[in-house]
Amino acid sequence: MSPIRARLFAHASWLSSLALGIAACNSQVHPVAGDDDESRRRDMSRPVDPLPDLAGSVVDLASPRDLLAPPDGGGKPVLSPCDRDGECASGHCLPVGAGGAKICVASCRTQADCAGLFGSLFCEAKSAGSPDGFCIPPSPTHCASCTKDSECGVLAERCAQAPGDNSLGCHIDCSLSDAACPSDYACSDVPEAGPMGPVVRKLCVPKTKQCLDALGGFCDRVSLPQDCQRTNPAGTCLGQRTCLPGGRFDRCGAMAPQYRTCKDLDPPGCTLALAPDATGTKQHCARCGDACGASEDCCAGTCKPLTSTSDCGACGRMCAASDACCGGACTSLDTVQNCGRCGNTCPGMGLSSSDAFCEAGTKTCGMSCRGDNYDIDSAAANGCEVLDVVPPGHTQSSAADRGSKDCYDGSSRDNFTSGVPSDKREHRNPPVAAFSGTVGAAPDWWKVRADGGTLCVNDYDVTFSTGGGAAAPCYRLTLFTNKKTDSVTVGGAATGYMSSGSGSYSGGSDIFFLVEKTCSTAGPEQVTYTVSYHL
Repeated sequence: MSPIRARLFAHASWLSSLALGIAACNSQVHPVAGDDDESRRRDMSRPVDPLPDLAGSVVDLASPRDLLAPPDGGGKPVLSPCDRDGECASGHCLPVGAGGAKICVASCRTQADCAGLFGSLFCEAKSAGSPDGFCIPPSPTHCASCTKDSECGVLAERCAQAPGDNSLGCHIDCSLSDAACPSDYACSDVPEAGPMGPVVRKLCVPKTKQCLDALGGFCDRVSLPQDCQRTNPAGTCLGQRTCLPGGRFDRCGAMAPQYRTCKDLDPPGCTLALAPDATGTKQHCARCGDACGASEDCCAGTCKPLTSTSDCGACGRMCAASDACCGGACTSLDTVQNCGRCGNTCPGMGLSSSDAFCEAGTKTCGMSCRGDNYDIDSAAANGCEVLDVVPPGHTQSSAADRGSKDCYDGSSRDNFTSGVPSDKREHRNPPVAAFSGTVGAAPDWWKVRADGGTLCVNDYDVTFSTGGGAAAPCYRLTLFTNKKTDSVTVGGAATGYMSSGSGSYSGGSDIFFLVEKTCSTAGPEQVTYTVSYHL
């Protein structure tokens, strides 16, 4: 016979003997000194307590009291299913363990009070800090996910985030018994806030410190999967704890949340947050799919053109107050390429006849002519398009030499032709000698050697003709000899004469001709002239 059967048989025999003895006593009641008839009638009428149903139970003969109903009446033994307290021999019917059906439980104050009862029961406090408790089966809610205490049980269970953990979990109160904790858990001091200040609770905490990665509670009574979730700043993922063959709930099967990018979808069971750098990019600015234009970038969650002085070429790159943003670069607006505004290229830039520039003060385009080049058409785009040919020279010392002439009218007759262009430009790089900014032209000097001759009277006769200019008399020819000065002034398209008689110069002296513009005209002119003379 097996030990269990032996214990059951022995216990049944003991109960039978106990019952027979009780019956015998009830059938042979002897009066006791001092008893009255009424008390005897009460003793005779008290029914015999019914015997408990022992089918399928393993009985510890050392504690037969646990199988008997209390002296005040019958009821179901510990662990029996129940609906109300009155059904239980102990007088306590509780839904111990979250999700568990109601069962009969016995009162306790220490673990010793639970010894000898059916199964491996432990003594759990009725409430936090209570010295009284109940003998209940191992809890299915160790480390179960929770948001409040009632999700963990009806006694002193606590929904809390224990030290070293990263999530809320159910923790069983072990203040009355270390047997509350599985072997891979420790009965630990867990500080928490109380109404009168900090208090310390004795709770079962997994030795790994991480509830979601520890084995859960016992699933012999509640075997359906437990829902669980992993939560961190990246989001929340749902999972389950399933019942393992060993009778414990497995670790939480939820995946750890990880930030997602705009192109990712939430995995099944997860609600994930976007990575901090998922938006705020050129492709995903304020939100996913909010792309910026080709010339824009995402600046503080807003698509902005990178052409402003506050965001020039890059978000937040500011230009100086006097600069503008040109092509993504902070640029001064006093350059030939960007004069007054971005891309405003000054006309005439790069030409050999002129120099384009941007006035720093007004930020307007200007142009100067190089040397003897003149801007006759006032169009800066083609520069200074007319070249004042050399010779002649512009000073007396550089006068163009016509050679020597005698005093005979036939052999001394000579003429020369050139031009006096004028404009409204400065002439520099190099500057023009004797240039007059007032009239916009430079003078022409010519010279001839007056040889004289036998029987010469040393006179002269000069014709001065102009063409291509306005009628204003602004062109003058002046003749200088060693004895006198003579001149004639004409318009821009006219002819003038001057002459002088005998003794106007000495033989063997130099005679100089000066052709010049003497007044300002309405606009530039390209006047040509011819000087015909004889000595």
